Amino acid sequence: MNRQSLRIGKRSYLISLGTLLILMIVAGLLTMILPAGAYDRVIVDSREMIVEGSFRYIDRPSYSPLLWFIAPFEVLIAQGAAIVWVIIVFLLFIGASFTVLLRSGMVERLMDRLTARFSDKKYRLLSAVSLFFMLFGACFGVFEELIVLVPFCLILA
Repeated sequence: MNRQSLRIGKRSYLISLGTLLILMIVAGLLTMILPAGAYDRVIVDSREMIVEGSFRYIDRPSYSPLLWFIAPFEVLIAQGAAIVWVIIVFLLFIGASFTVLLRSGMVERLMDRLTARFSDKKYRLLSAVSLFFMLFGACFGVFEELIVLVPFCLILA
């Protein structure tokens, strides 16, 4: 696999950025259109539970459109930000380890062996690799590792 095929082009980057901006605008508009509501909550056995049938409409908060774009950064300094930072660091480690595997040629050799061995069953192999990553995510409750699945699936497809 050559390095050029792994680079993200300027056009792809701008399309991704545009998509994110559009999604942020749509989410912001929906907060202005949809009615706001809340459930009553109680603590049962140190777990927060929703009281059944307690939904009620509340006054809609008036968020400035500027907050729609600041929100992704506010998450980094909010009260529960430690979890967000752990996920970010985890993704950085996954990216770094995957880069090491790519540059060492290990992924390319592994994929060459797999595709040679399963050349007539390519889609079964793709399904098995996908199932492996999904089971890994379901068992450990972490779904960020699915990012690693994308290059494998692209190579197999």
